[in-house]
Amino acid sequence: MQSQEELSALKQKQEQERKDEVLENVATVLLEYDGTGSDQELVKALDQKYDALKDKLLLEALKKQLGMFTGDRCLFSSQKEARSQAFIL
Repeated sequence: MQSQEELSALKQKQEQERKDEVLENVATVLLEYDGTGSDQELVKALDQKYDALKDKLLLEALKKQLGMFTGDRCLFSSQKEARSQAFIL
């Protein structure tokens, strides 16, 4: 068991780290590998997440491209309509 002085020193250290925005405890939790899964399981999970992210990005790109195409088509239609009205006048 830690003495009162050690606990007080630890408390002061943690308070100072919080003020300095040192997040050592968070980094330790996030970066620590406990070895519960095999390397193959880890690689498979990362591949699945990468594929899902890639699919999402491709879908967004296609939506943007389709939106631009649709916008161009509408613009083309309105230009065509404006020309036909100009010939009527």
